[in-house]
Amino acid sequence: MQTAQWDSLLSLARRQSVAPLLYHRLRGPSAPQPPPPVLSKLRLLSHVNAARNQQLMDELDTLLTLFRSHGIAAIPYKGPVLAATVYGDLTLRACGDLDILLRPTDILRAGDLLRTVGYQPEHQFRDAREEAEHLRADCEYNFRRASDAMLVELHWHFRPRFFPLPLDMDGLWDRARTVQIGSVTVLTLAPEDLLLVLCVHGAKHCWERLGWICDVAALLRALPDLDGRALAAQAKGLGCERVLWLGLALAQDLLGIAPPDSLRSDTSPVVSALAAQVRRQFFEGPGRPLDRSLFHLRVRDRMQDRLPYVRHRIRRQFWVLQQDWKSWKSSI
Repeated sequence: MQTAQWDSLLSLARRQSVAPLLYHRLRGPSAPQPPPPVLSKLRLLSHVNAARNQQLMDELDTLLTLFRSHGIAAIPYKGPVLAATVYGDLTLRACGDLDILLRPTDILRAGDLLRTVGYQPEHQFRDAREEAEHLRADCEYNFRRASDAMLVELHWHFRPRFFPLPLDMDGLWDRARTVQIGSVTVLTLAPEDLLLVLCVHGAKHCWERLGWICDVAALLRALPDLDGRALAAQAKGLGCERVLWLGLALAQDLLGIAPPDSLRSDTSPVVSALAAQVRRQFFEGPGRPLDRSLFHLRVRDRMQDRLPYVRHRIRRQFWVLQQDWKSWKSSI
């Protein structure tokens, strides 16, 4: 490979959130050796990512201790917890923020606690009524600290109502397990719940980052004994079979990580077509908004789960037209 090709590969790895994994692979004894300048860039990116992930882990420890001192249970997922528990190495996953699942009744109290340590809501609501409407319709409340740009996303569910994942949240909390990450004790999602959440997250974003497929592959590799039959039954009951099979198909087709025997299934033509669409976008770039909308509709099993998305898109388009109309009126 020429230097320009290596530079293109590095740029692509950064966009796809896999630069730390690329650096790790290139350090292997049989790996091709990039030009020294490219290797230096990768090394720097890896060191910066490692430092950032350690900062995130330290902040998570502080926040979990704060929440526990006020009787708030929390389940961190994705981010540095996923790196440590699934990848087995805090430095191998590109992380940008902290995702923390709370019970709905604890969200406002947790937000107040975040304010005491320097965080402020990313969106300033006009009044308590608007804030309550956000809590009813959405799934997360985001807080950022200006001093270091640290972002914390407080979740009470994993997906907004227009892309539903109707998990039994009480059951999810019951199945959660405690793990030790260095000196930090954290409550984590059961592997089966985590895999489904990762697949739904990827589908919501049309699997536009290879890093999200790497998450699924890393989980399958780290936890080959997960209860596939129970997960498949859960996905079927939730209307998320296509979402699950697509995530598994991408992990196998692109990264060579096969699911356990209990999770293998004949891929439907729809899932095969969606997987082909994902593969194309890695080379051709994200599709048109219409392509994304059609993807979101086709990846859902049931009409009852497509309708909220259709209503959301119509309302969104109406809002855009309304803003354009206001802008046009103000200009004449």
